[in-house]
Amino acid sequence: MITMAEVQNLVWFLRRQYKDAEETIALTGRQEVSLGRGLDVTHRTIPKDTPFDMFSRKHAIFRPAVDGTWTVQDNNTINGIYINGHRLKPGIPFTLKEGDNIQLGLPPSRDSEPEFLYRIVRDYTSNISGNRTDSELKSKRKETAENADPQGSRPGPSHHRPVESSGHKRRRLEQLDEDLAHKQRIAEREKQAEQRVRDAEARIQKMQSLIEEKELAQTALQDQLKKKEQEMQQEMRQQVVRLEEEKHQMQAELQEMMTREMQQKEQELLERLEQQGLALQEEKQQVEARLQQQLAQQLEEKDKDLEEQLLKHKAALDQIISQKEREHSDLQAKLLQSKLEKEQQEQSVKKVREEVVENVTNVMESELQCNICTELFVQATTLHCSHTFCYACILEWTKTRKMECPTCRTKVTSQTRSLVLDSYIDKMVESYSEELKQHRMALLQDRKEKVATLERQSPRQGKDSPISVGSASSDEEPLSVSSGGSSGSQWTQSSSSSTHNSPPHSRGNSASMDNDFVPGDPMAYYGGYGRCHICGRRGHWAPGCPYRLRF
Repeated sequence: MITMAEVQNLVWFLRRQYKDAEETIALTGRQEVSLGRGLDVTHRTIPKDTPFDMFSRKHAIFRPAVDGTWTVQDNNTINGIYINGHRLKPGIPFTLKEGDNIQLGLPPSRDSEPEFLYRIVRDYTSNISGNRTDSELKSKRKETAENADPQGSRPGPSHHRPVESSGHKRRRLEQLDEDLAHKQRIAEREKQAEQRVRDAEARIQKMQSLIEEKELAQTALQDQLKKKEQEMQQEMRQQVVRLEEEKHQMQAELQEMMTREMQQKEQELLERLEQQGLALQEEKQQVEARLQQQLAQQLEEKDKDLEEQLLKHKAALDQIISQKEREHSDLQAKLLQSKLEKEQQEQSVKKVREEVVENVTNVMESELQCNICTELFVQATTLHCSHTFCYACILEWTKTRKMECPTCRTKVTSQTRSLVLDSYIDKMVESYSEELKQHRMALLQDRKEKVATLERQSPRQGKDSPISVGSASSDEEPLSVSSGGSSGSQWTQSSSSSTHNSPPHSRGNSASMDNDFVPGDPMAYYGGYGRCHICGRRGHWAPGCPYRLRF
């Protein structure tokens, strides 16, 4: 069995795997272990078969971890460290495991064996220390046997130890024999390890002397290398100048050669393009000929189809035209019949209209005639006795005869214009014939002149009070008549906005008249002082213009 002391003696170490080299580097304690070709490392190694610059002065750093393992770190080297064929990242520690292969410098290669290849191994310190003797091994075996059977080595009363059977003792003895055999094998290994260590120390001493000699030689070589380097640099500069000249010369030659080649290639390309153009032209002509043939065939087929379709359409159109002609003849017959009916209706309407106009004319002539002139009322004026006459007729009557109604002989006290009656007569006259309209217009003009003549005559003298003439519409200004006895009266239209002055009228009663007045137009509806925009005359408004029907 393995004792606790032996377990505690298990340590980590690096075992070199290169040809017959038996170099072993122990990883013990809590201090870091550095490996390289420099002087400031714990284990210095000089490359023999590998180029000198492939191995750095301080190539690898091994540090102990808290859990008892070890880590390796690449010290920012150029060629790096490879763990099991994978390169480590510089400056980042990597935790090692038992059996890992560590290669320094060159990357792994199948062609050559690496010089700096180490394997991480964990073994007893006795296998690498080489300081134990045979007596120590015997005492170790004895201690192991005592530890394996503590009850047999300790005296004591028998009642404290249990009685063991012979079978159990036999098994214990067999186990002890196996342990002793194992210990003997371990002791032999330790002897071999000690011998290897002594041999290694001798080689190390020899190597150290060789290293010192090599260092001296290296210093001399470095001086020589510096000189050589300076010479090489000088030669390099000269060579660079020569190479630059050769480069320029080569560039010029290449430029000329490329120019010639480009021209030649351009010429070849132009010739190829011409040939291709000719070939394409011929192919184009062939394609055009084929297309024309196909187009002609298609056109012939389409012409045939179109002719067939045209024949079908023509037959259909003939049927439609014949049908439309029949419908047209039917429509003409219906239209002729409707025209005849319309003419009959127009004649009947015209006849009815003439009858209506004749009836209205008869009614107007019988009901809307002035008893003085036997004409339709012109500016119908109604007296206070409700009899109606033309304004000119009643004005002439009152000026030449008594101030009495021509019908009932009642004294005239007031007169009123009947605008509604005048408007009705005008609307009815519009439906008259042209001859009657011309007669009406001549009558209106004659009455207008007559009224103007009568108003220019001197007023009659008398003691009667003035007669006020009102309007049937509230928009008209009141008319006043000043009486001067039995000789007649004068008609005036008062206006509050007039700026003309008139002479005083009848004696004694002129205080009721306005001082400013404009004589109105007795022949016009809406008489007043304004100017008509239809005929351009003053004395009436446009709605009552007697010439309104002419425009």
